[in-house]
Amino acid sequence: MITSGYPLSRIYLLIISSIAIMLVDISIIITSVYYSGDLLSKWRIYVFLTFSLSSIAIQFLIMQRINSKTIRDNTNKQFRLDILYKGILVIFSFASIISILICYQIIFLSYFSTFLVSMVVSSSYVTSMFILSLLSYRLISWYNNSDTKNYTILLYSISFTLIIISEFFSMVFTILVLDDKSNSIYPRLGLAIPLFSPGSGTLQEFVLYSNYYTTFLSFVAMWFSTVLILRYYARNISALRFWPLVSFPLAFLVLQYIIQDTYFMRMIFLSWSGFSNMHLTIIFWISKPICGILFGFVFWSLVRHVRNANMRFYLSISAFGIVMLIIANQAPAVASSLSFPPFGLIAISFLSLSSYLLFTGIYNSVVLMSYDALLKKSISILADKFNLWESMSTSESILENENKINKINKIMKSNQDKYADSTGIRHQVSDSEILDYINELMMEKQTKE
Repeated sequence: MITSGYPLSRIYLLIISSIAIMLVDISIIITSVYYSGDLLSKWRIYVFLTFSLSSIAIQFLIMQRINSKTIRDNTNKQFRLDILYKGILVIFSFASIISILICYQIIFLSYFSTFLVSMVVSSSYVTSMFILSLLSYRLISWYNNSDTKNYTILLYSISFTLIIISEFFSMVFTILVLDDKSNSIYPRLGLAIPLFSPGSGTLQEFVLYSNYYTTFLSFVAMWFSTVLILRYYARNISALRFWPLVSFPLAFLVLQYIIQDTYFMRMIFLSWSGFSNMHLTIIFWISKPICGILFGFVFWSLVRHVRNANMRFYLSISAFGIVMLIIANQAPAVASSLSFPPFGLIAISFLSLSSYLLFTGIYNSVVLMSYDALLKKSISILADKFNLWESMSTSESILENENKINKINKIMKSNQDKYADSTGIRHQVSDSEILDYINELMMEKQTKE
């Protein structure tokens, strides 16, 4: 049951507030180039300072409350989530201090350091890549230990690996571009746009296009994973309604890449009455949050079929995590259109939190299902909807047993050595015997309960 000290409504409200801040922050930076006359307006500074300080407080509260809930739910198994939380909190505190220092420079010195911006970007991306690496590794472990070899697990692992690669190129591109700019950015009309043209063959161009295409591939892989899980919906609604609904976000994204890469297609769109570069920019940017919502819908669609409050909570934060992750990966846009103050940096600072939500949500839901027999029995009735979670929870149980065997083996080996030294007799116990003993203990415990 959910702890009364941490009501879900407050956590959800904090997460929704985070998403709202990110969307407004990014919308300001992507439209700044079309409203250069507003770049010296005082309201920009007030909004940036308010959002920066609010985002720091909100992120801390969310991480602290989710960590407390994880400990209370006792899902802190093989992955020491408390250690992960402490490590993330240290890096987050460091990035928060740097963000506050940037705010200080903006208020009292009327400039900010690009080096400090690079530090916030680097710490956020490195933390996100590390957490997603843990998640991708865990998915591979679940896939390898699954008897049924659920390929959706493998596809999700590939998707997150591609996101990691995309984030790496985003971070490197941002650092390279910021390194070429002035050390200090002052209020001015116009934006600090990177000085390289298509086909120039520079390192910046290579890194940017590497990010460009790995991001696209990660979206495609994630889309296939999503469709594989949601395909059971096609039984409830006609295929003529299902496939257009799930294909619309991907088609929208593909169209974005075609238009951006094809001058002729771009001119056709711009020739339409009332269409401008700003309209295209906004429409294309919206395609990412739309895809994020589709990817998150996988988890939200499962929530309504589960009565267990803890399982519902972890599935929900997984959904929010993946939506926030898609929105937060905006470093190239920030570096390409760096303004005063540095809008877009606030959204990037949520990368660590979004990855943390995604990892803890998926991992805790799987662990919860692996040791809660009643939950697993109730979900087994909905096998078509929870096939992925059944495979992962079964694999998690196997990994948990293997972990117990290894621990017992170490203890028994130590005792065997002592016994052999004192008696001269050595007896070897097999892994299967240890596993049988563990199963007997678990059955005995369940009988008593």
